[in-house]
Amino acid sequence: GPIFLLGLLAFSTGFVFGKRIPDELWWLPTASALLFLVLLQIFKQVARLNLLLMLGFSLSLGSLLPVFDLWVDLWFPILILLLGLGLALLWAYLVGLHMPWMGVLFFFLTLAYLLGWGILFFLTVPVNFELIWASIGILLFLGLGVYMLTQARYAPPQEQVVPIVSDLFVVYGNLFWVSAILVNLVKSEFG
Repeated sequence: GPIFLLGLLAFSTGFVFGKRIPDELWWLPTASALLFLVLLQIFKQVARLNLLLMLGFSLSLGSLLPVFDLWVDLWFPILILLLGLGLALLWAYLVGLHMPWMGVLFFFLTLAYLLGWGILFFLTVPVNFELIWASIGILLFLGLGVYMLTQARYAPPQEQVVPIVSDLFVVYGNLFWVSAILVNLVKSEFG
């Protein structure tokens, strides 16, 4: 509800201000997004701080789109995001398998995936490899979103809403961002 809408507002605000960030300062929103992401995971159970960190992450993530020119063709990332939310909701409420061990698996897969982007940043690899890596990211974040919504279904009533929403926002923010990267890679490779 309202927490997710606040995150979208922060993301949109970041997008507007990201257009004003000079190219040579690309590292600033990247570093702030990573910092907010790490702090968000550390302070997951501190509701007010968690909300502020989620908003900071959303603002930083939104500012990355224009900084890296990932905002031109947003139809595909929006479509992937809506598809991901729809599939996650459908799976979570129709099938709803409770598999807590998957959280550990997704944690290590996500860590390896993000480290992979860090390595790719410093290496010269064919665009096809980057296309495959971005596609893997879409599948990973779709799966993680499904897992998290399923786990939210089984969360005890006293579980705080803010950590669940902020986690989902981080996952779907990354899904959106990776989709935008994929569109950019396809455009650069195939025109």
